Amino acid sequence: MYYFLRKDGQPLYWALAIFVLAGVTDVVDGYLARKYNWISDLGKILDPLADKMMQCAALICLLISDLIPIWFALPFILKEVLMLIGGLFIMKERNVIVVSNIAGKIAALFFYVVIGLVMLLGNILDSSTRNILCGISLGLTVMALFVYFFTYFSKTKEEKEQK
Repeated sequence: MYYFLRKDGQPLYWALAIFVLAGVTDVVDGYLARKYNWISDLGKILDPLADKMMQCAALICLLISDLIPIWFALPFILKEVLMLIGGLFIMKERNVIVVSNIAGKIAALFFYVVIGLVMLLGNILDSSTRNILCGISLGLTVMALFVYFFTYFSKTKEEKEQK
C-alpha cells in the first residue's frame, strides 16, 4: 500500500512487483505445502487470511486512486468478510477448515490478472474495458462464493437430516 499510495510521482511498478511477487509466492507456497505435505491447520487459516488482506489492500488502493469502480470493490470486500465469517462458523460448528476449491482458484487468478492489468496500465485502459474486466471478475467471485456456500452449508444440512 505504501508503494501504491505514495505521492512522489513514481510509477506503480514497485507496487505491481510486490503484488505479483505476493501472488507468485502464494502459489509456490501452496504447491510446496501440498507436494511435501507441509500442510497444517494453522496454515489453512493464515494463508487464505493473508490472501484476503492482500486482495483487499489492492482494492482499497485502486479505489482510492479511482482506477476501479466502487461497485466492484465493495461487493468483493463484502464477499471476503462473508467468507471469513462463514469459515469461522463452519470451523466452530463442524470442526472443519474451509479450503479453496477450483471455483475459488479461478476467481482469484482472474482477480489477480485484472488488478495487475489495472495497476500496470492504470488510466491507459479506458473505463469501459476496466468495467468489463471488473464485471467478469466480480461474476467469477460471486460464483465462487455460491460454490463455497453450497459445498459447506449443504453438508451441514445433510448432517442435520442424518441425525
